[in-house]
Amino acid sequence: MERLFKKVETKISMLLPNKFALILDSWTNYDTHYVAVYATYPSENSCSFTTLLLAFAPFENETSRSSSCHENLFQYVLNVYNRDLNNVCALIGDNCAVNLAVARKLGSVSLILLLIGTS
Repeated sequence: MERLFKKVETKISMLLPNKFALILDSWTNYDTHYVAVYATYPSENSCSFTTLLLAFAPFENETSRSSSCHENLFQYVLNVYNRDLNNVCALIGDNCAVNLAVARKLGSVSLILLLIGTS
């Protein structure tokens, strides 16, 4: 299984351009907090975007879901694909406090807010 992971990681590393946006999605189901991290960038067909799932996992530290923990996760995930925060041109997520705090900490990265399910 580990060899399969390495092959997928290598393929995604080759597909990722130098600049891309991260899509962040996190939610809690009962007592477990999950985080999904996607990369998205314009496709060769200029009318669409390519979106790749980079990570999906429960948060290791269930007691802390701070912006620092999320930032550490993003840095770890990007490192798996030989990228860093300098490759990220925008964060896409909802307007939860953690996403806002992460965007403030990163400073040079724009936050694109998705207002979903607001009624």
